[in-house]
Amino acid sequence: MEPPKFPSELRRDPHHGGWCVITHHPEREATLNIPLADDPDSVPCAFCEGYENYTPPEIVAVSSDSGRKPDSSGWQIRVVPNRLPVLTVEGGEEREGVGMFDRMRGVGAHEIVIESPRHNDQFSSFSVDRLSNILSVIQGRLLDLRKDIRMRYISACRLESPDSRGHLAHPHSQVIGSGATPPSLKIELASARDYYNYKERCLFCDILREEERFTDRLVASGDACLTVAPFASRFPFEVHILPRRHLHDFGLVPIEDLPGIAESLLDTFRRLDVVLPGWGRGLSLHTSPNTVPRHEYWKTIQMDYHWHIEIMPIPPRRQDWAELMGLPLCSVAPERAASALRNAPGLS
Repeated sequence: MEPPKFPSELRRDPHHGGWCVITHHPEREATLNIPLADDPDSVPCAFCEGYENYTPPEIVAVSSDSGRKPDSSGWQIRVVPNRLPVLTVEGGEEREGVGMFDRMRGVGAHEIVIESPRHNDQFSSFSVDRLSNILSVIQGRLLDLRKDIRMRYISACRLESPDSRGHLAHPHSQVIGSGATPPSLKIELASARDYYNYKERCLFCDILREEERFTDRLVASGDACLTVAPFASRFPFEVHILPRRHLHDFGLVPIEDLPGIAESLLDTFRRLDVVLPGWGRGLSLHTSPNTVPRHEYWKTIQMDYHWHIEIMPIPPRRQDWAELMGLPLCSVAPERAASALRNAPGLS
C-alpha cells in the first residue's frame, strides 16, 4: 500500500453523491481501540485556564483584561486550531483522478472554540451574555475563514455527552471550514431553492408561520426565534431553532439579535436537561455556503435560504460530531481497512 499523499483527503463518493473526508492521523486512528486513561480527570485538561501551552497558539480570545498577552490566563473565550485537524489550510486543492474516482487534498479549517476557562461549566448554565459572546466569536470566525475562497462551506457544531472524559468534557464547540459543501446541506439548499422557485416564498419562513399558527410542534416562542420539533423529525426529540428575521447567512446577523438567539438556545437545552437527563446534545449551525467562489450559481439564495440551528439529542454512549455537520468522516483509510481485513491472522 502506498503511503498517504495528504494528511487528509476529500474523496468524491460516486455511489451516494457528494464528498467525504478520509484522514491519515495515526493518533486519531488509535483512539478507536486504545482506551482513555484510567482516571482522565487526573490528567491536565488542555482547555482549562492555566494550561494554555498545551494547545496550539490561539487564534483569537475574549478577555476583560486589555493587557493580557496571547496564550496566557485571564481569558473568557478562546479559539485555537484543532491539534488533530481533519481538514487543513496548508497547500492547494490538488484535485486529481484516481482511476474512475476523484480526490483532492483535505483543504479546510478545523478550530476549537473553548467556551469557558472552567472545566465543569455546563452549557445550559451559561449566562445570556456569555453565550452571546460565544455566538459573536463563531460569527467572526465564519467571516474570517470565508475570505479564503477555497472554503466552500464554513459552519459550527457542538457535541456534549455525559460519557465524555478529559478535555472532551470541557465546554467547547468546533468551527469547520471545508473545500466541499456537505451532501446533506446541498440537499437542504436545493430543497429551499426548489420551494422558492415554486412558491416565491422562503420555505423556512413558511414553516415558522405554520408551526406558530398550529402549535402542535411548537416548543417555545421567543422574540428572536421560534423553537420547534420538525414535522418530519429524523431523531427522537430533534429540535430546530428558527430565527424570525429572514437572513440566509449567520454572518449577517446583527449583534442586537444575538442575545435573543442565546436565550432560545439556553431555554431549549434546559428543557432537554429535564426531559432527557443523561442524554448527550448535538448542535449544528446551518448557514449559507461561501457564495464568492460560485456567485453565478447562488442567484436566489438571499431569498430562498434561512439560517437556523438544529439540535439532535444523542442517546447515551453514542457521539459523532461529524454526523452533525453532515460530513461523513472515516478515521481509517479504506485501503488500510481492506489490508487489515484481507490479512487477518488465521483466515485465508
